[in-house]
Amino acid sequence: MLQILSIITLVLTQTGDEGISPTTPPPTIENLPGHIEKLLEDPDISDALVSAHVVRVADKKVIFSKNENELRVPASTIKLFTTAAALDALGPDYRFKTEIYAPKAEQGVIKGDIHLKGYGDPWLVPERFWYFANRLKYAGVTQIDGDILVDETYFDGPAIAAGQEQDTSSSAYMAPAGALSVGFNAVLVHVLPTTPGQPAQIAIEPSSDYAVVEGTVTTSERTRTRIDVEVIERDGRSVVQVEGYILQTDKPRGYWRRIHHAGLHSGEVFKSMLTS
Repeated sequence: MLQILSIITLVLTQTGDEGISPTTPPPTIENLPGHIEKLLEDPDISDALVSAHVVRVADKKVIFSKNENELRVPASTIKLFTTAAALDALGPDYRFKTEIYAPKAEQGVIKGDIHLKGYGDPWLVPERFWYFANRLKYAGVTQIDGDILVDETYFDGPAIAAGQEQDTSSSAYMAPAGALSVGFNAVLVHVLPTTPGQPAQIAIEPSSDYAVVEGTVTTSERTRTRIDVEVIERDGRSVVQVEGYILQTDKPRGYWRRIHHAGLHSGEVFKSMLTS
């Protein structure tokens, strides 16, 4: 509760609108509702849809409520509750793991499938897969006669949180969840200018057979840069559709976009690391 009060105090002392000044008494349990109502009267947010429910943890007393039963689309503030729940359940010293299972190699050959099992590591970046691939190489593995089997069973429930289905954009913040998630379940689409009149160079990072490019961006000598990047699902793949123009003298552009299936994306990225 002290942290919440300090945040509200900071907001109050940084604005002089509506009579609020640095001399305003700091919020207390008794006057907190009035301070919150004053903040909500700010013209910049007067048209916003607000739901709030403040409860004192010690005795469950409701300090402030406003439209508490109205459902809202979750936004970035949900990260606060996700982080708090994770710290409470796992503790600050918890370490995520990602496991690889395979038959023992015989003369450098793994005769069978590789199992890639995820446990929800939120920082499983592509470089970690490169490290896994090199560990296999240094262990003497030169060939794998089998498939990559992706295990996402550590998580259950929907890949998209309730309420997010109202946003159908390709933005990276709309990426699905998954027990095995590489690179935050998003790809970086690079667009680099070439010669006027010719297609620009387009590359996807991390590269794999899962995310493919469709469309063309033309390098222009005069037209201002205008690039549209959207991602659709087709035949079990995320198809990155690009179109538009990029000025020849412009700097390379980068666009973060979501993928559709965390497990398939992770498996394909790992395969690309093994074969590169």
